[in-house]
Amino acid sequence: MNNTVEIYTSASEFITRARVEEIIKRHSFTAAGLGIVPVPFFNFFSVSAVQISMVQAIARLYNVAEKKSSIKNIIASVLGGLGATGISGLSIAKLGVVPVIGGSLAAFSAPALNGFSTYAIGYMFAKYYESPDGFIKANAHALTEWFKEGFKEGREKLGDAISGKAKAV
Repeated sequence: MNNTVEIYTSASEFITRARVEEIIKRHSFTAAGLGIVPVPFFNFFSVSAVQISMVQAIARLYNVAEKKSSIKNIIASVLGGLGATGISGLSIAKLGVVPVIGGSLAAFSAPALNGFSTYAIGYMFAKYYESPDGFIKANAHALTEWFKEGFKEGREKLGDAISGKAKAV
């Protein structure tokens, strides 16, 4: 778990961050649910739409008018920089070539990958909007690091719920 202490300078900053976290979680679960549909192109386009919608909702909270094209470009550059296996250390495309069970392995990992990567994108854009000079100083390296941090946090916060291992309360 992340043991860092966040310091808020105002109540509105705390409320904004709480709303951002709720938006990220809601969209992450939606993206994970879409991963159940075993149609690759449907999966790609539907999850992309969920991610863009999430980023636009986050941007509105920070009073930023973000265009879809800008969002797509940033996401593409970060994911492209990570490479095919950089997101989770596991390429779903490679799982599909495993004889007999490969397709099933890929299908079962898609919801988790969709959910965690959506969480990471939300986390990355929240950091981007929160940083004082985010639009000026955020470079590809910073965005990639924020994405990796967000992916790890997404696994920690959503992992059991997405993988179906609900904890008893």
